[in-house]
Amino acid sequence: MIVYYCLFFILVALAFLCHKNGSKRALRVFFVLSWILLSVVEGLRAYDVGTDTHLYVGRFMGEDCLRPEIGYKIFEAIVKLFTSNPTIFLIILALLINGIILAAIYFNSRTPVASVLLYMLMYYYFNTYNTARQYIAVAISLIAFYFAVRRKWFFFALMIALAMCFHSTSMVCIVLAAAGFVRGKDEVKDNIESVRESNYDEHKKALRIQTLVVLLTVAASLACYFLLDDIIAIAVTIFPKYAYYLTGKESYLLEEGGGISQPVVYTSILLALLIFVPAENRYKRSLLVPACVAVIFSFLQMRVLHAARFLWYFDIYSVMTIPCILKYGVFPEKLRKAFVFLVSIICFAFMSYYLYVGMQGVEDYRFVFSA
Repeated sequence: MIVYYCLFFILVALAFLCHKNGSKRALRVFFVLSWILLSVVEGLRAYDVGTDTHLYVGRFMGEDCLRPEIGYKIFEAIVKLFTSNPTIFLIILALLINGIILAAIYFNSRTPVASVLLYMLMYYYFNTYNTARQYIAVAISLIAFYFAVRRKWFFFALMIALAMCFHSTSMVCIVLAAAGFVRGKDEVKDNIESVRESNYDEHKKALRIQTLVVLLTVAASLACYFLLDDIIAIAVTIFPKYAYYLTGKESYLLEEGGGISQPVVYTSILLALLIFVPAENRYKRSLLVPACVAVIFSFLQMRVLHAARFLWYFDIYSVMTIPCILKYGVFPEKLRKAFVFLVSIICFAFMSYYLYVGMQGVEDYRFVFSA
C-alpha cells in the first residue's frame, strides 16, 4: 500500500504548488502530471494486483473471457497492432481511462484540483484496476454530462452511444439529459450573493422544487428496494446478455446485497447539497441529477450487489458534488475550513480502510518487474 500513499502525497504536493501558482498553465501542468502518475502506477502493476487484472491480461494474450462489447474489442485490436506486451497494454488502458476521466473533471468541475484528489480518496481510481471496460464507459458518460449541461444533444447522444460500445449498461446514463433542463437559461449563479440579488419568491420556488425532487428520490429508492424482483425482470428484458446472472455461476450476485454504508453516504451528500448550497446555483442544479440517481442505485445495491455496476455511473460525480458543497455552501468561513479539514480526514480514512480490507484486491501493490 505504500506505493498508493506515496502517489497520493505527490498529488497533494502538486496540488499545493498549483494552488500557490494560481495560473491556468499551472492547472494544466497539474492535470498532465496527475494523468501520467496515476496511469503509470496503474499500468505497471503486477498481473495479480486487482481481482480482474488477470482476465484483461489473459484476454489480451488470446484467452476467451470477459464477453466484451464491440468498442473494447476494437480498442484491444488496435493496441495489438503495435504491441503484444500485456504491460504496455495495461499502461495504454490506464492512460485511456484516467485521461478521459481527468479531462471530464477539468471541464466539468468548478474545483478541479480537489476533484482529482477525491478521485483517488473515494476509491474510484482503484475501481479502474478491475472494471476497466465499464470505467471507459463511465469516463465517456462524464463527457456526455458536459454536453448535456450545455444542451448539445447531438454530441450527448454520440457520447452515450460510444459509451454503450464499451459497456451496454451505460444506457442508464440517458437520464443525465435532465441536467440540461434543470439548469435554466440564466447567467451562472454560484454563491450566496445570488440569493441576495435574486427575487426571494423565485428562490423559494426553486427550493421547493428541489426539495420535492429529493423527497421523490428517496421515495423512488425505497420503492426500488421493495420492488426489486420486477425491476430485475425489466432489466433482463432490456439487457438479455446479463440473464445468465439469474441462473449461472454468478447468480450469487442477485442473492447477496451490499451494506447500508453507501445509501447513508450518498443520501447525506444529496441532503447536504440541497440544504447548504443556494437553490439558484446552476452548478448545484446540474449535479442534483446524478446525485439523485446515485441514491436510488445505492439503495438497490443493498438488495442486489450487481446494482453497484449501475451506481458507478453516478456516484463518481461525488468528486464534484462534495467540493461544490464546501465551496458554495452557506456557512461561516471558519466553519467552511473546519468542514474541509474534516471531510479530508474522513475521505483519507475511507481510502485507507478500503485498502486495509482488500477492496478490489489492489491492496498488495507490486510492480510487474518485481513480481
